[in-house]
Amino acid sequence: MTMKQLVEDARSRVTAVSPADATAVAQLTGMRRTGRVHVLCTSGGRGHLCADTLDAMGYESDLIEGGLCPPEWPRAFPSRAEAWQG
Repeated sequence: MTMKQLVEDARSRVTAVSPADATAVAQLTGMRRTGRVHVLCTSGGRGHLCADTLDAMGYESDLIEGGLCPPEWPRAFPSRAEAWQG
């Protein structure tokens, strides 16, 4: 199976959320079946694989759409907008 096929397969099982809808959790220990893990990577491919693996391990996970620094991030996190503009 190619990387592209792996990603498409994982993408079919993973829920994606916007950066604005993602919430942070301090630690993963003990989180199985008690909350959601939001996954982020550069473009989404590895994030889908990660979220799929977390789901298989008993966690509930979502992929944050758009990868690192999409146009939505400055609006979702206004206090950090300057860092993304420069």
